[in-house]
Amino acid sequence: MSDLILASLAMALPALLFLPSSPPVLKFVGSPGYRLTYLTFRSRFVVLAVSAALFFGLLIRSLIGMADPQWVWITGIVLSLELAYFFVLYQPNLFRPLRETVWLSADETDRRLRPADEVLGIVVNGDARAIPTEILNRPHVVTDVIGGAPVAVTYCVLCHSAIAFPAELDGRRLDLVLAGNYYNNVIFYDRASGNLIQQMNPVIPYGPDRGRRLPWIPVTVTTWAQWRREHPSTSVLFAKEPSWFDHLVRRAIASIDARLRRTGTPFYTLRGRLDRRLRATEMVLGVAVGGASKAYPLSLIERYGVVNDEVGREPIVIFGDPEGELIEVFSRRLDRRILYFEPIREPGRAIAADGQGTRWDLRGRAVEGPLVGAELRRIPHFNKIFWFSWAFFHPETILVAELEDHRCQRTRANSGNTRC
Repeated sequence: MSDLILASLAMALPALLFLPSSPPVLKFVGSPGYRLTYLTFRSRFVVLAVSAALFFGLLIRSLIGMADPQWVWITGIVLSLELAYFFVLYQPNLFRPLRETVWLSADETDRRLRPADEVLGIVVNGDARAIPTEILNRPHVVTDVIGGAPVAVTYCVLCHSAIAFPAELDGRRLDLVLAGNYYNNVIFYDRASGNLIQQMNPVIPYGPDRGRRLPWIPVTVTTWAQWRREHPSTSVLFAKEPSWFDHLVRRAIASIDARLRRTGTPFYTLRGRLDRRLRATEMVLGVAVGGASKAYPLSLIERYGVVNDEVGREPIVIFGDPEGELIEVFSRRLDRRILYFEPIREPGRAIAADGQGTRWDLRGRAVEGPLVGAELRRIPHFNKIFWFSWAFFHPETILVAELEDHRCQRTRANSGNTRC
């Protein structure tokens, strides 16, 4: 009887560790809570050590003739399979951080990327950087110094979501690794502070600093050609020597992304019902300010080019290039006035005019007119995210399916009225 207990415990403990984050459970049951994710991640090596100790105890009993060798063989085979799963397929190990990286110039990148390849663009203190999604879709996060400040850039392939935040908390540099998945969105564990950090949630959900808010830094999801056109001096991140396993994992993740777009359904089960106002994997631009949130279908932005609106009492403008590849969000407040923008349908750097003689480019810079040299303040947002994910984490979001009459928008922009 004691042999059965030792064998059962040795085999069951790793299974209990892996089960909450295993694909079948995530797909058919749902995601574990923050507490369970935290506990299983923090205790993973302790659990494996206890399981190994139980196995060796069983092995010793067998060698001295006190245990049936059959249980040793069965337990050894099962434990070998569990350890193989742990080191190869367990999410925190499968999506491990990049080991060695290098930043290449735009000219060097032209030899590695095709014009239509997708990149994540970020600008911090005037320093423009880009990261191919193919590079980031395995680790889901990279931390580096951009514009003189430590920044963590994150990407989740299951939500097609990208955002960045300062990689420093109370003077401590964040050391982020993927810890799990919460309803199709990645959760990171900070080895420096012991906090869990979820990509779609600006508030730390679990850990010593629970409740602390991390300020978001916007990330632009676009093509390499479009980013290079707007930021010719950009640097681009690459892994120095990706292994064959890196390439294998990236191909598997790329196939998951293709499946999501093809089927139009989330990869894992969502708690509750899907928001059916849009197809689940339709791309939207999500903006959340002051407790309010809105979603804008990319087709709407592509059709209008310039969208004036208000989110959480913050007047915003959305600029989109004619191809719909590059989208940026800015505040319309400038020197105590609120601007209103009209699209410019003619070739040139400027894509919008503010009605007061100034023309603005896609990067929110005044390039002609009395305000030349001025820059609009960027608003943090999720640039191109699957609708199901934005609606799940922002259940009260307003879907802007169509714009109001332009005269109504102008009245609101000039007077601050909320109605026409």
